[in-house]
Amino acid sequence: MIELAPVALTDKALLSRWIQTYLRDTFGEVHAGGYPYLDQYFTDPDREAHFIVAAGELAGFVLARVDSGAWTIAEFSIAPHLRRQGLARAAALAQFTRHPGPWTVEFNPDDAVAASFWHSVIPAPASTVEVGGRVRLSFTVSAAQS
Repeated sequence: MIELAPVALTDKALLSRWIQTYLRDTFGEVHAGGYPYLDQYFTDPDREAHFIVAAGELAGFVLARVDSGAWTIAEFSIAPHLRRQGLARAAALAQFTRHPGPWTVEFNPDDAVAASFWHSVIPAPASTVEVGGRVRLSFTVSAAQS
């Protein structure tokens, strides 16, 4: 069982550390000045930052935002030692059901783990297009799914 806990402004530094670790481990990059969009997740109503909590333990985070009229997962991570337990799937589905309607998810087509994960989690039907060297899955979450 997971919980999506809104990130409080007082926990912004903790979220920043999680994001930097995720970016370094996943993409081999670190933003010297921090994640460039972090402040917007605390000021823009079309952006959400949640910690993923499992059994009382901080397990990861999800950043979501509105882009071209659809919610999209901007960043998503589960701590490595907690992977392969179904937490990512539960967290993604919980995030989707927060906002019935159109959604998109993008990932690098060379990342087989991400491709397999997102294809297995996203409710059918989903359309697939390549955008700027990334795969974009577009789908709709019905109010009945939430």
